[in-house]
Amino acid sequence: MKTTRPHCPVCGHPLETVPCARCGGAPRERGLERRARGFAAQVGAGIGAPLAGLSALFGVPRLLRWVVPPTLLSAGLLVGALVWLWGAFARATAGETEVDLVFWSWLSWLEGPVEWLLDLPWLAAGSTLAFVLVAALAWWFGYAIVFGLVAGPFLARMHERAEEHWYGRTVHGAGHPFEARGLVLLGGALALGALGATLAEGVLAAALLVAPLALLALVAPTFRAWFTGFAASEGRSAAQGLVVALVTGLGALLFLPFHLVPVVGQVVASAGAGFFVALGMLDLALERRGLPLGARFALARRVTPALVAFGLVSGVLFSVPIVGPVVMLPAASLGGAWLVTKLDKGL
Repeated sequence: MKTTRPHCPVCGHPLETVPCARCGGAPRERGLERRARGFAAQVGAGIGAPLAGLSALFGVPRLLRWVVPPTLLSAGLLVGALVWLWGAFARATAGETEVDLVFWSWLSWLEGPVEWLLDLPWLAAGSTLAFVLVAALAWWFGYAIVFGLVAGPFLARMHERAEEHWYGRTVHGAGHPFEARGLVLLGGALALGALGATLAEGVLAAALLVAPLALLALVAPTFRAWFTGFAASEGRSAAQGLVVALVTGLGALLFLPFHLVPVVGQVVASAGAGFFVALGMLDLALERRGLPLGARFALARRVTPALVAFGLVSGVLFSVPIVGPVVMLPAASLGGAWLVTKLDKGL
């Protein structure tokens, strides 16, 4: 007869010793001892999770430094894109009938959409104000996308630091000892490769893009060993994350028509969007616990009130101009880790 190993009622990890070897059975963070049961408790936990994430982001020692690299990289890419777009926009509104847009070959698919944007009559008529509005909207959406693409490894390290603060030790998925140096070297190699790629075109640009990383892996065996495992792990996580992202995006789109229904429709649409936004925010915390996709969706169904509240509050804070996306993306990820611990003690 198969027996089920008991789980720690505090951190949710399989209980091997008493007290739990992972969390000690007595977390430093008050409120993590008890599971949020019932509708009211789940809603309260969902509302409190973004605030817990903000508290961890600015209150846990040595955590903010892991936010800086992906934030600077994301902001730098977006600012560079907006500066380039402003140049094209200024030429288009100065009376030039033909604006020569120069794209790298691998970005040539953007040429049509950008030219369409510059040709919009209301954009040209509104001049600078119209561009500011478009740029603000692009920042709001674009920053979240770019940050999500580059921040995964850094967010995992932030989760580790938060757990060390909450429990006195890392509970789920401690990182490789070389990971901190490896991420710095990887970021430097990619930045150098991107700089080289801007100086060439076609196959040569692609070769210059990967050359620093290939050279680093060739001359540094420790980095090569770490990067091999890192790439495999990130590849698996990316595949599962893509499924969650697709479900999140499609789910949010399904609720858009409800906005056409007065009052009730607005409430339903907001609740649906909040649920699917929260589902994406919890993905890293659930992935670090080793949960397969089916178990993640099953948990989401059981704790729907908490996810709706978490998504709605995070969305409101995320909408704060400029600083909202910058602060709330890492804070919501940390809040997701806190919320997972509150909602299920048996993972």
